[in-house]
Amino acid sequence: MTFKVEPAALEGYSAQAARARDHAADCKTYFGGNVGDIAFSEGGVINPLYYEHGGVKAKVDAMLTHLHDLLEKSRLELGRAAKNYRETDRESAAKVDESYPLVARPSARKD
Repeated sequence: MTFKVEPAALEGYSAQAARARDHAADCKTYFGGNVGDIAFSEGGVINPLYYEHGGVKAKVDAMLTHLHDLLEKSRLELGRAAKNYRETDRESAAKVDESYPLVARPSARKD
């Protein structure tokens, strides 16, 4: 079994991570704008939920922030990996080319 990396595929995966990062940011914006707070003064049956709601809201917000950051770091590292594989392939090809002896080419002209 041989190991082969396609830098273009890594760049494609990096682009997918960027889109997912953007989706996480959109989720965070939507969540922040649509999940309101429960007022303590509402009382009654909902009163015990007041304390849980704030904690859950903070945890979801923190999770979406972490997801955004993780996807951004993944995007950057996938791009770096693609660049490193391209450079390594180029350097290896150059070393192989340099290892071959120079061969005099015959003239194509017939005099």
